[in-house]
Amino acid sequence: MKPWHLMSASCFLLASALATAAPGPDDLVMGRNAQVLGNGANGRYQLEVTVTLEAGSDVAAGLTALLVEETLPTGWVYESVVSHPAPSGVNTLPGNTCRFVWATLPNLSTPFSFAYRLNYPSGASGRAIVGKALYQTGGGQLESNTVTTPQNAISCLTMTRLVANHDPGREVTVQVTLDNFCGEPVAALAVEESWPPGWTYVSSAAAGLQDGINAPKLDDEDTFQFYWVSIPSFPYTFTYVVRAPETGSGTVTMTGQSIARLSGPELRTPLLSSVFDPPPLTPAIPVGASAPILLALAAVLTLLAIGRLARASKRRP
Repeated sequence: MKPWHLMSASCFLLASALATAAPGPDDLVMGRNAQVLGNGANGRYQLEVTVTLEAGSDVAAGLTALLVEETLPTGWVYESVVSHPAPSGVNTLPGNTCRFVWATLPNLSTPFSFAYRLNYPSGASGRAIVGKALYQTGGGQLESNTVTTPQNAISCLTMTRLVANHDPGREVTVQVTLDNFCGEPVAALAVEESWPPGWTYVSSAAAGLQDGINAPKLDDEDTFQFYWVSIPSFPYTFTYVVRAPETGSGTVTMTGQSIARLSGPELRTPLLSSVFDPPPLTPAIPVGASAPILLALAAVLTLLAIGRLARASKRRP
């Protein structure tokens, strides 16, 4: 996909986060991604954190011990591991540090990920998750790079979508809802929606902010981009209309995500997929054949009624 430019009041470019460099033969590299899931219990937000580990060839071949330490801000509470295979154990250390330990070592010659969830106060801001991997390859303890994820680098918007079924050549209305669980104001906002080839953009409308949405620019042939000069209030819903291709049929899959920035890097929600089918076909009645069909149906109903009357008369004393 071509580079994506987000226009805001300050006209800046949202740059993609730099990917973690591939490890050297003697290195173990750690990365982290975090996504707010929404409201948890007691006025707190729930967060899912994904940690990725990858080792160079020498480390992957000689790995004898592995653990990951994650230090959470004060008041942030670890809940559980949600990925499989999960670490063998999780220990809580002083300083709100969680230690994830593996008895059966994973294969780190390719990227390996695990995910855990935590909750934190809804009013929290300016905090950070800090962590690193500790490992051995037959000698003393070694450490990966230290990864710091400030709160303004946590993806804190959520996105949902409703799509109606479609008929070839007809218009389809799409409803997108965004919600905000960020600890600071959203400074820039956009949505990208990608459709299969042949689907065309028709129009859009924003609930309560008619002039706040701009007609999409086509980045790729099948990608529609929406952006806001004035950030709306959340939760926020907008609709847009696309037209199905004349010759298209069968199941359709489209994807999209919201893109935002607070005071830190670009934040993208997880890619959201919608899969939907065309309406079921109804048997067509040939032109000129409706009257005979209706007469035949009436005759069947009459016979059924006569049969019920005859059975009822036989039961009378």
